[in-house]
Amino acid sequence: MKKIGLLLTFLLSACVAHVPMHENDLAIRKEIEIQNMSKNRLFERSELWITRTFYSQKDIIAYREPEQGIIVANGTIDYPAAGELEAISKVQYTISFVMREEIRGAHIILTFDNLMLNVPKNYHRSRFWSGIEYVGGYSVPIKQQIDFEAAQRGVFALAAKLEEYLRKK
Repeated sequence: MKKIGLLLTFLLSACVAHVPMHENDLAIRKEIEIQNMSKNRLFERSELWITRTFYSQKDIIAYREPEQGIIVANGTIDYPAAGELEAISKVQYTISFVMREEIRGAHIILTFDNLMLNVPKNYHRSRFWSGIEYVGGYSVPIKQQIDFEAAQRGVFALAAKLEEYLRKK
């Protein structure tokens, strides 16, 4: 009976980790306030930081409009695992995103969307087949709560680094 109870607890906890996300909840938003710096200077420094920090298979700066204070950039981060088990299961996974930065005076709004989980390529030896199978190497939209929370941790850390850079004179 104890074993059945433990098994049910384990199965229910595993189901909680795989809660699907609603389409409208998949954008991550962060607001930053930077005083004593002009809009043009914020734009220039933000663009420089983005080009030095981001990496992507696409163009890093997808769109820029200095007069409106808008930068749209593509980026990729390593999967920010919450613990050792998650780090082991998501080794070499990355998360790609599109970041939109809107500069309105001293107020900056960062929006991260198009969140994609990038599964690495690897070789797998099958128990049922004598050869080695090549698997992975694809991207899927983030739809699970656990992956969304990881993406949130990662882009919030990125936003904090941008804020730190912009606060330096």
